[in-house]
Amino acid sequence: MPTRIKQFPRKLLWILRRGRFVPWVLTGIGIILSGVMWYSLNANEGSIIRQKTTGIATNIKREVENHFAAQLAALGRMAKRWEVRGGTPRPDWENDASGFIEDYSGFRAIAIIDADQVARWQVPKGKGNNAKVSEFPIGTDHKRHYQRATEKLQITVFNMSGNGNDEHFVVALIPIRRNAKSDGLIAAKIISRTLIQDAVHDAVAEDYVLEAFQGSQLVFQQNQHLLQETQWREQIYIDLPDINFRLNVTPTGRASENIRTGLPEIGLLVGIAFSGLLGYTVHIYQRAGRRRRRQAAAQRELNLALEQLQNANSAKSDFLARMSHELRTPLNAIIGFSHVIKDQHFGPVSNDRYLEYARYIFDSGTHLLDLISDVLDLSKIEAGERDIQRAPLNLADSIEESVKIFEHEAETKGINLKQETTSDLPPLNADRRALKQILSNLLSNAIKFTPKGGDVTVYANATYESIRVDVIDTGIGMSERDIQTALAPFQQVTNPLTSDDLGTGLGLPIVKSLMELHGGRLSLISNRRSGTRVTLTFPR
Repeated sequence: MPTRIKQFPRKLLWILRRGRFVPWVLTGIGIILSGVMWYSLNANEGSIIRQKTTGIATNIKREVENHFAAQLAALGRMAKRWEVRGGTPRPDWENDASGFIEDYSGFRAIAIIDADQVARWQVPKGKGNNAKVSEFPIGTDHKRHYQRATEKLQITVFNMSGNGNDEHFVVALIPIRRNAKSDGLIAAKIISRTLIQDAVHDAVAEDYVLEAFQGSQLVFQQNQHLLQETQWREQIYIDLPDINFRLNVTPTGRASENIRTGLPEIGLLVGIAFSGLLGYTVHIYQRAGRRRRRQAAAQRELNLALEQLQNANSAKSDFLARMSHELRTPLNAIIGFSHVIKDQHFGPVSNDRYLEYARYIFDSGTHLLDLISDVLDLSKIEAGERDIQRAPLNLADSIEESVKIFEHEAETKGINLKQETTSDLPPLNADRRALKQILSNLLSNAIKFTPKGGDVTVYANATYESIRVDVIDTGIGMSERDIQTALAPFQQVTNPLTSDDLGTGLGLPIVKSLMELHGGRLSLISNRRSGTRVTLTFPR
């Protein structure tokens, strides 16, 4: 068991690195959790909305019930005054009833109903043709309520519809007692909608849609045009004596917006974004791991190939060195004997054709020896076996010696070869043989690629930090691609001037390598048909 526990982090890390579906799984889990969080936060806000709506409905219910109870109590005090006085003169009663209507909103009329259930006095009085019309008709539908109030001497409340209009009323009957018997009733007709309307505060009026039903009849509504959704509607019953109202309270969009914080949506968006980022991060991590593994495998292959290449290069260098050494011995003999015959050291040669053949043998042997020497030098440089024996040299003299060697060749081709050096050149700390080889290769190339009538000039000067040698020709020049080719071993640039003399392709690579061994650098600036400038920079 402990071993499995120890291996768990390693297995988890392996799954994170290798599992292709892990990013999708993590993203999916994150989105699901974000949805759960959104639902929870949304439900919490919905619960707050519902609680507030319930509180509003409860407050309205309490206000209506308390207000109606206060109205009944005031009517009861009016009945008590009648009982105590043994009746009230009509003018006094009408003044009392009128003041009552003014003090309490919502009353349509108040009347005295005698023991015979006939409305004797009524406030307000009807006008014109309605002067004798009673607000309290005692028909078949309502007679039982009057009888109950009269016979049982208890407050009775019932609903009444208007005549030919949509108004609805609540009628309250307050019994008047005399000697424990009924002496009539005080009847009050209250407009139903005012019971609800008086209980609604301004803040509630702006933010909630209200609907009140008296039985099945709609008696009050407010902000009906603002109704958008009913999912938070709260229904409550307002209980009055003998009757009740059904009240629907629905929050408007504004009320919901005042409570909603936007946190569920923000949380959902953040959760989805985080889930996507987490999945993408794991994907990037896996891709980076795959790339690292591929790179490691490729690096191993490259290291193996490099090792094989180095071994092959070392074997090549060893082979070339051995072959060069083996070839030089017979070549020296061929060159030496052809030179003796060419110069007729042991007497004249009677046949001129033999002399011509001897010169061909000497020139070809010399060319082959130069090629072998270049190959051998390059092999030694690549193998790190070329030794540089530095010593102070007179640079001007070294340049002059090299120029003299190529004067005849330049003159033969009609090329103006010259040198220009400053008089204050300091000694150059370099290998004499290497310097001669560098200058010879550069002059040979310059003459080879310069047409008849052109110029080849060698400049030399010194600065505080370096000594600089420039070999400038007015030859055919090279493109950028040709420069790269010329600096690569065994690569040759096509020379339209001497298509039969392609050379070895080792001159500039050897010069570049020898300059690097001296701690200097080689640079070329060339353009087609405008010549070439080769610059050697030696450290002082």
